[in-house]
Amino acid sequence: VNFHMAPGHTVRAAVSKGMRTPDLVDQYAKFTYTSRTSSPGPDGSYTLRFYQSAQSLGQLRNEDTVSKEIGYLFTEPKWGLSLDLKVFEDRLRHLISEPVNVATLPLSNRNATTLRGAEVQASFAGSAQWYGFRHYAYLHNVGATTFWERTQYSRHSGSVGVSHALDRGWQWSLAYYGASGNGVGETRYGRMDVTVSRRMAIGSSMAEGLLSVRHLETPATTYIISQAVNQSSVKSRLQGFLSLRISF
Repeated sequence: VNFHMAPGHTVRAAVSKGMRTPDLVDQYAKFTYTSRTSSPGPDGSYTLRFYQSAQSLGQLRNEDTVSKEIGYLFTEPKWGLSLDLKVFEDRLRHLISEPVNVATLPLSNRNATTLRGAEVQASFAGSAQWYGFRHYAYLHNVGATTFWERTQYSRHSGSVGVSHALDRGWQWSLAYYGASGNGVGETRYGRMDVTVSRRMAIGSSMAEGLLSVRHLETPATTYIISQAVNQSSVKSRLQGFLSLRISF
């Protein structure tokens, strides 16, 4: 439901429901591990089978999500200003949270969590040459029944950036993206991007060249796989990208 209180002022309220149907692997997975050997066993077989095996029971139900949101949108075209505020709650029930492997089968719908938070997005175009944006989100994970629903989760995340258009098709931009990394085994993430681009006409075609340099706050990040904390790293905090696009 949207209600226009005045020009440039709109409030909204929304309730939605979604579901995810278990896939074939969730419902019917069957794990057995076999290998080949050069020496035969007591029965003369060259095929060995691991002692542990597991199979899904095929009785999983749909995962359910109920989302509620209240928001406010302010726009002022004369200033090029846009401001969007919202608070929300997502209730996730009957979740199939475990990874599919021989140790976790059979899977279940016993897991649940609730995500509550607020978000603000603002953009400003002071002129035809200048543009800026700011985004911030707060997320609170409440009542997670398993640590799997507390992975890949950041209580605070956001971004800020500015761009400026120059003469002869040149443009530069500067942006920062960050997340607090509050999930199980997760680290903080931060990145700064500096980008320079130029658009030009080549006959009847348009070409755009772009050079982007990124700086990572930390060259290593951690994440969870099969209940173990793993680390991914790069050799340098600096990364560069170069692209050329031609439109005919």
